[in-house]
Parts: sequence; C-alpha cells; structure tokens
Amino acid sequence: MRRGRILRFIAILNLLWGCKQPTPEIPKTSNQVLNRYLTESPATILSLDGFPVDTLQIQEKDLLGRKPAQSFSDSAFIGGITGLVKIQNRLYIADQIQDCLWEIDSRSGRLVRKIGRKGKGPGEFVSLQGIYSNSKNVFTYDMGIARVNVYDHQLKLKSFFTHVLSGLQMDMAVTDSLLFMPTKLNVGNDSLFMLRRASPPFTKLTHFLLKISKHKFGLSQYNVYYIDSNKKGEFVFGFRGLPYIFIYNQQLNHVHTLFLHFDYYVNGERVALEPVIKKEGNKYKMTAFFSGIYLMDDGSMIVLKRGNLYQIKHSEKGYQLTQILYLECQDPRLKDEKMKHVFLTNIVTDSDTLYASSIFYPYVFRIPMK
Repeated sequence: MRRGRILRFIAILNLLWGCKQPTPEIPKTSNQVLNRYLTESPATILSLDGFPVDTLQIQEKDLLGRKPAQSFSDSAFIGGITGLVKIQNRLYIADQIQDCLWEIDSRSGRLVRKIGRKGKGPGEFVSLQGIYSNSKNVFTYDMGIARVNVYDHQLKLKSFFTHVLSGLQMDMAVTDSLLFMPTKLNVGNDSLFMLRRASPPFTKLTHFLLKISKHKFGLSQYNVYYIDSNKKGEFVFGFRGLPYIFIYNQQLNHVHTLFLHFDYYVNGERVALEPVIKKEGNKYKMTAFFSGIYLMDDGSMIVLKRGNLYQIKHSEKGYQLTQILYLECQDPRLKDEKMKHVFLTNIVTDSDTLYASSIFYPYVFRIPMK
C-alpha cells in the first residue's frame, strides 16, 4: 500500500516537472532584428546531426515529362525548370530557358501542351522566374518585364499586373487572400514583402516583416529568403544563410520558430550574423544554410539542405525530423550513365507523393514519401 502511494507521488512529480519544462532558448545573435524574430514565439530546436540518411534511387518510370503526347513532335522537351504547381492531375511547369509553360499529365507523365512563348505580348515571357497557385488562379512572375500574369486553373490568361523588383530575391508565395511579393533587395524600404490582395485588381496593401540587414551592397544578401504557403493560408519563411524557419498562421501571427541545429554550421561559423560573412578582398560572401522550404497542408515541411531532402513532420506533439533523403537518378539521355546525386530546386507536395524538379534536369521527379 505504501509502495503504491510512493509510486503515485513520483508520477505526480514527473507530471508537474513536465509541465514546467521551459521552452528551449535559441542562442542570441549579433543582430537586433533577428533576435526579435527569435524571441517573439515559442521555439523548437531540431538537431540535424547523427540522423540516418536514406538513399532513394529515382526510377525511370518516375521521370515525368520525358515523352510528349501525340499532339507534339518528338523533339518537344522541357528546358530549365524554375517552378511547378499541381492542380488535380495536371502539373504546370515554368520553363525559363524557353520562356513558356508546360502541362504534364501526372498519371502518364507525358507532356500535354506548351503555353506561351518568348515576347512581351499578352501571355508571353522575357525572363520567366516562377509559377504559383491558389484555389482560384495560377500566377507567373516575369522578371524581365516586371509582370505577374494571372491565369485560371486551365491556364487561360485572365489578367496581369506590374510588380518591379531587383537583386537576388525572386521568391513569392500565394494564399487565397494574399500575395507575398518580394521587395527590392538593395534600395527602398526596410521590409521583406509587399502584401497584395490575391483578387483583382491585386491592390497593394502594406509592407510586411523586416529585413535583417540594411546595407546596400554585399550584406544585403542576408535578406534573401525562401517562403512557402499552404491551402490553409499559413506560411513559413527563412533566410537563406541562417538556420531558422519562422512559422505564421492565417492571421499573419508568428506562432513558432524552428532552429535547425547543425554542428558543422554552429562550430564553423556560429549562429551570429556577422561571423557568417567571409571576406574575399573587398567582397562579401554568404554561406547558404539551405536552398528551399516547402510547407504542407498539415503543417509539415520539406527542407532542402546541402543536396539532401529533410522531412519535418508536424503533429499535436510538435515538430520532429523523420527522414533525410539522398536522391540519385540515372539520366536516360546519356548511355551508360551511372546513378548521380540529384540537387532539387523546386518541390510541390501532394499527399504521400512529392513532385520535384532540378534546374539540371529536363524532368519532373515523382518521389514517394513515408
């Protein structure tokens, strides 16, 4: 009887101790704006060290876009992919080399049609940078003529508007209510985004979130970010050179921060802003921490880092690193080609399957996930 009371007492103490566990603190940096980002929401520290890396060999049947439909000539091919979206069984591809859009049937993997061409007229492109979608429209951004084209889900051109930017930043995000448009990197205001309405006439609303560097030259590279949104209207973003992911809800409130702890980064360059800068003569160089963040509808994420794909699951228990994939592919264009590492540059998520692309391959990769 006495032993039972002792065990219950210990269990209560453990429960109380668990309730009092402090939120992990992310080390402060030498940048005040960044410190504000790091302290305004609860945080989770995810260690990327020592986690097993699985090798996935992408099979030839999962290389989409290799074969054209009967309406195309055999010479039809995709050039440089700078973005993709999936709407039902259709994959829409932004091709920067040929300045056009492609449609691929995600089931057969065949090219269905080509939309647009090089030029400055309606539906034409000069420097096509990306493609985005929400529940009503598809958007493309053309940096060459500072134009956003607006299509319906069948890629019928509806309208367009002008949005000027300069520098390295070209990533944007779309929800049903808002467009997160990049601002100019080197000049102008101190904000990262210009928010616009996601419906005609796509009115400018306000500037949103602060840059972490106000320098006009080399250090402005620190403001380069990756951003993505989901169907719920949530979005995430992170600065390319720093190991943090900032998570926002539909009301634009910062609700959580992920610190991706990586010994190579912390020990080699520390988690501060200035030490990441490496001086080469009179130039500044920034070491990229990751190369993409992609948000799923359940709050889970895919992060691209050092050529690997990191899967971060979200549940009621929080965030957990569940898988790291090293992807390999044999290019069927080259005879006797060995399996080579695939560096992904674009991803779209769909249930338990990822559709991804690399600027080095004229295909879309279909990748099964756990």
